[in-house]
Amino acid sequence: FFALAHQLEEEIGADALENSPWYLLARTILLFKTNKMRPATRALREFANRCEGGAFFLLNPMYQTPYLPCRPEPRDPWDLSHQAVWEADGIISDTPDFAPWANACEDVSQLAQEFARRYGF
Repeated sequence: FFALAHQLEEEIGADALENSPWYLLARTILLFKTNKMRPATRALREFANRCEGGAFFLLNPMYQTPYLPCRPEPRDPWDLSHQAVWEADGIISDTPDFAPWANACEDVSQLAQEFARRYGF
């Protein structure tokens, strides 16, 4: 995973990768599943803070209409976070203790509630 991330950094740039909800969420899940809890907690906080709506959609899944073969263009600042969490649903569902752990992490639940109030969810 991290070898691929370094390769992608060279191809698309470190900023693009570090701002990708898919990368940030995947890193969080990988660290959690490998039981590296301190780095997983840091990765979760980074995902929640850097990805608009990331915490909300992670803790409150909202399903989208399938959109194969390509992703729609984002309309709202939080569309990419929503798409990343939606696409990771199978992995998250196969890890039933992931969402409760994420909800228990400091600030994540609060970020989700603030997002919900701001956008009327």
